[in-house]
Amino acid sequence: MEGNSHYSPKLKPFSRHLKPFNWGEEKEIRLKDVDVFKATARAFNHIIIVRATNEYSIPYIGIPDFVPKEIDCKPKTASKSAFVNGIQISCAGLVVDPTLLPNAFVGRKQIKAAECWRKFIHNYSDKERELKVFPRQDQAGFYAVDTYMYSDHYGCLMQSVQNIPDKNFRLEDPDCQDYKNKLNMCYIHGDYDLYGLIDVDKVDQGVHAGKVANKEVIDDKLLGQIHKYSPHFFEIKDFLNSGIGTDMVQHGSQDTFEHMTDKLYVFTPQQHAYVLNGSAGTIKEVYRQIFKELPI
Repeated sequence: MEGNSHYSPKLKPFSRHLKPFNWGEEKEIRLKDVDVFKATARAFNHIIIVRATNEYSIPYIGIPDFVPKEIDCKPKTASKSAFVNGIQISCAGLVVDPTLLPNAFVGRKQIKAAECWRKFIHNYSDKERELKVFPRQDQAGFYAVDTYMYSDHYGCLMQSVQNIPDKNFRLEDPDCQDYKNKLNMCYIHGDYDLYGLIDVDKVDQGVHAGKVANKEVIDDKLLGQIHKYSPHFFEIKDFLNSGIGTDMVQHGSQDTFEHMTDKLYVFTPQQHAYVLNGSAGTIKEVYRQIFKELPI
């Protein structure tokens, strides 16, 4: 890339997969954050790859009473606004309970959302599922579905860092709406899900030795979830979030454990931005042939 790095990705053979970022077309990342990712890639001499987020989550970034998803929040963000009894619910881009708002998802996303919700509530008690209030693991606080029928965000999941006030707490009761402020409860939108962090210095060493680099991965747990990350993850995460202005990057990267079909944004230390939209096989090939790092 730049500076002391000799490695430079050969983009031309894969141009149909790895395309220059088009400012007029891309809606799944906040445009002012593109420069933050570029600056971070340069500062740490890394290729930074981030998964495209829900475009309807973008307007909520940095807004009071809304927070990005954390690693223990597995349910999906809604694809569109939903309707309940003829009333439109403002849920697009927010995490929702698909048992209450099944029409908030499009096509096969409805099936995936239902599956993720079942996994999310699986280890909770019958009463917790009935109340739709879910204490968090390894951290104070809880999640709760907004079940107040007259709420603008009915059916959306909320997060609090405080403890559940009593065993029968739920948001269905109008009196419980006061707790939203008292408990600093926030609605949840999509985060910036890192797909990959590629250490260019390490790749450069491998290229000069005629080898493809192996990814170094640290295994850990975060909020009760498996957390795999590369050595510079926490420094890069803090740098990104400082520039973005809120904690949009929450956890380690996808490529530390698997590849899957995705739309990805790629940022290089040369201050370039690209879009990679392909199958798991295509992404593996790009990793090996362009990024010079062995796929997981």
